[in-house]
Amino acid sequence: MVIVIDTREQRPLDFSFWKDVTVQRRELWPGDYTVLGGAQYLAVERKSVSDLVGTMKTGYAGICSTTPKRFDRELMALHSVIARGGRAFIIVEPDGPLGTVCPAYEQIKAHSYRSIIAPDKVLAFIQSIRSCWRVPVIMTDSRTQSAEIVYKSAILALAVKRARMAEDRFADSLDADIADTLGGEEDGSQFVDEIVEF
Repeated sequence: MVIVIDTREQRPLDFSFWKDVTVQRRELWPGDYTVLGGAQYLAVERKSVSDLVGTMKTGYAGICSTTPKRFDRELMALHSVIARGGRAFIIVEPDGPLGTVCPAYEQIKAHSYRSIIAPDKVLAFIQSIRSCWRVPVIMTDSRTQSAEIVYKSAILALAVKRARMAEDRFADSLDADIADTLGGEEDGSQFVDEIVEF
């Protein structure tokens, strides 16, 4: 399995724990992570607590804005992945060195980030993403947990892709069987003519 990481990710997650994973860097939209061969089924945007707070200040205009900013456009794109039957979400992980285990939620509640924006405003922002944009926001305890969520989501995305391909093959086969039964007429128009003449 190949997990694709956006080239703009400055501190990408580490997937070396899973021996069945290789990593590829390329420019992605939307999100920072997906899986090769299943991008239409998975888009994961990853932010640290500080990134999220910074986005509130400079990158977000709001769902009713007539001049959307970058994060508004990202949310629209993530929502469209979900609307097409894929899985898209935002991971918010704690700030700190690699291996830090401090729940992102606790970091926000404790106002352990550099901004005057109050914790209740940050949590309200997260809730608005969930309720207005219908994009899930998952707050993790560490970068390791974030990587595990992306890994498991990639497996699920490929399983969904295989299931959809099987459904499509079945539908194509069924269409062909119906066409054969109708004598090559796929739309059944000869039966309509017979009914009209009768």
